[in-house]
Order: sequence, then structure tokens, then C-alpha cells
Amino acid sequence: FLFQCMGESADSGNERQEGLVESALAQFQRSLGSPVDLGELCGRLGVNREHFIRVFKRRVGYPPLRYFAMLKVDAVADLLSTTALSLEAIAERLAFTDASHLSRTFKEWKGVSPGAWRRRFMASR
Repeated sequence: FLFQCMGESADSGNERQEGLVESALAQFQRSLGSPVDLGELCGRLGVNREHFIRVFKRRVGYPPLRYFAMLKVDAVADLLSTTALSLEAIAERLAFTDASHLSRTFKEWKGVSPGAWRRRFMASR
């Protein structure tokens, strides 16, 4: 009913929300090597912060910054599996505060330390 009163269909609202989430996901992919400021992102997208968080979580299943952390951890896992870079170098490349921050975040998401992840990968080669 609200969409009819505004002269819009529910589908156009869904399409706008989907576009908003897609834009945010693309920005997150481009920003893996730098911190993300959610307020700044919302400003670029032209949306209210609370609205954005609600829409993003509904569409993706995670709040935006939690999802961004997951993307970064996946990038860490890839680098651990495909390079000999040190944790310090990976932390710097992916804008973690330091190697300890990277290790804590990685273990929270993956359930094992970065070293154990790398050893497991190397053992399977």
C-alpha cells in the first residue's frame, strides 16, 4: 500500500535495495587493502547508515562490517595458501592493525590459527 501511495511498486524498492547492496559489495572488494568507514560509504551511496545496515543484513545475512571482515579473512586464507608472505606482510597488505589482530580475526572466522591453516595447506600439497 505504501508503495502504491508513493507511485512506486514494491519491486522498484527491492531493485533499489539490491543495487545498494551490490554497490557496497563492489566497494568492499575494492577496499580489502584499506579500512572501511561505514559513514563515508553510506555518504557515497546516499543512504542513512541505519537503513543501510538493516538492508545489507537482510540481503547478505551479516552486518556490513562483519561481512567485510569475512572478506578480508578469506583473502588472508588465500594468501596463506598461495604465498610465503609473513603474517606481518599480509596484515599490512590487508590493513589489519598488526599480525596479532590478523591472527585473532582469522581464528575467530576459520577456527584455526593462520599458522595451522598454512601448515594444513602445505601438508595437502
